[in-house]
Amino acid sequence: QLRAGVQRLLSSRQIMGTAFALPVLDGKAALELARGICSYAFAWGLLHVGLLQVVRRCFTIPAISHNDWANRVISTLHAAASGSACSWALLSDEPFRSAASSAVRFSQNVDTVHGDSAVLEMILPFTLGYFTYDCILMALDREVYGNEGALMLMHHIVSLIVWPVSCLQKAGSFYVLYFLAAEVSTPILNLAAFFLPKHGMDGMPQTLAGVLLILTFFAARVVPAPMILWSLWASQHYWQDVNALVRVTAMATIPIPPLLFCRWFVKILVGALDALKQKPD
Repeated sequence: QLRAGVQRLLSSRQIMGTAFALPVLDGKAALELARGICSYAFAWGLLHVGLLQVVRRCFTIPAISHNDWANRVISTLHAAASGSACSWALLSDEPFRSAASSAVRFSQNVDTVHGDSAVLEMILPFTLGYFTYDCILMALDREVYGNEGALMLMHHIVSLIVWPVSCLQKAGSFYVLYFLAAEVSTPILNLAAFFLPKHGMDGMPQTLAGVLLILTFFAARVVPAPMILWSLWASQHYWQDVNALVRVTAMATIPIPPLLFCRWFVKILVGALDALKQKPD
């Protein structure tokens, strides 16, 4: 009986070990991606050094904000490129266009799991290189992102781990495409929340930028949030043939950005209301 019990225990451990085995990745593709990430991180760092010279020589901005200024310029460039490219891929390339259409209709059966994107393959090292550069900068200068620094650091680290596995496994690329497509609102965010205030531009430009920020953030991040959460539930059948560890990680991490988007939108609205209260009658 003791021997039978030990055998059952060992058997159950083997089953669990097999179920939650590490995903098998294409070594060549993973190495290529890693090289791309390092190359882009280095390029973003060089651009940051160049932008520091620009802000020091051309603008009267406090020295404590110089790194933040250069970082926001790079953030804007990255968001404009990745957001527009991934929005195009999400809305025009199959099977992502069909998956997005099903998610918008809250269909009962949505395949957001399968599919490979040439655009995402091109953009991923570009984006993860930016995240790597951003993490290094946040570690060197805590003024970057201010109170949101810890949250941004966590976001970047999780993305650096989860997104490459998702894309190399070709499981859930739809969600990576959407999260990058949502970056289309970031240039307006940087303009309204950082560049205009830092350069002393208020009044009508600040009001217009604030209104545009609310509209773009709501359209790109808040409106799709319930659709993304619904699609995760409606796609459960398609996740069954995905590595268990990848599947569990997806279920745990994909809901986080939509919830954060809603939290940030509330902060934007509160900030806008506070700004209106401070304006003279």
